[in-house]
Amino acid sequence: MTKLQQIMEDLFAVFREYAKRDGEDETLTKPEAKDLLKNQLPGLIENPGYDDEVRELVGGLDVDDGLEFGFRTFMKLVSSVASDRYEAQSLARCG
Repeated sequence: MTKLQQIMEDLFAVFREYAKRDGEDETLTKPEAKDLLKNQLPGLIENPGYDDEVRELVGGLDVDDGLEFGFRTFMKLVSSVASDRYEAQSLARCG
């Protein structure tokens, strides 16, 4: 298995690990998502502006009225965070 294939499998596993806490593993509830972010992206949580940052990220996603979202929306969140981190690293190296 390639590195990228393993990363994809790991993303599936992490999503399902947190999504299944309410008995079904296809969507994340708001508390499940908050636990996932807290445990899997602790640098984001430690940021003093965490609540605003997460609210902004989640606000731009496809979330239903009950604040549950599926894997595709989870990936948009992960992609957004990863892109921001990559840009920050690039700026730090150049600056």
